[in-house]
Amino acid sequence: MRRCSVLILMMTAVMSAACMASPPSLVMHRQLAGEAGADGWYMARSTKGGFAVRLPAQFNDFSIPASRQDNGHMAELDVVGTKIQDIGKFSATCIRYLDKEPGKDAILAPFRGMGGTPFKDAHGEGVRVHSPEGATKVYALPGRTCLLVVEAYDDEVVTPDVIEQFFGSFTLDD
Repeated sequence: MRRCSVLILMMTAVMSAACMASPPSLVMHRQLAGEAGADGWYMARSTKGGFAVRLPAQFNDFSIPASRQDNGHMAELDVVGTKIQDIGKFSATCIRYLDKEPGKDAILAPFRGMGGTPFKDAHGEGVRVHSPEGATKVYALPGRTCLLVVEAYDDEVVTPDVIEQFFGSFTLDD
């Protein structure tokens, strides 16, 4: 299972790095943003990404402007995320393709290869990958790919219910 977790982190890094073939500047929209709701979670709406998710702590909201990926696609990233020391990291990243997009199979196949489970919900199709160290939910959507990632450092705090609360809170504006 440790191998699965490492693969999830590697795939997330590879997909993010692929969008940064030439190092564009990070544009920070907000840092340590948000106010806790009655349940202690924070609504994190991406400034430019057209999505929102609930996070268990204050969050950062940033974009990485358009850049040419190694595979030739022009894309930009929008991210909201938080890190809670000694507990875990939660992030939602949407990669928007500006010219052509990779096919759904090209996006999802690596996650299926890690033992991921295909799903289809109101937002679209994707793959979920779980390990003792966290979970990833990947959507292959028209014009963009969205990744919800949880890295759990403390599995007594970051329980499957917490992961499901995070995954289930994801919404798209369009």
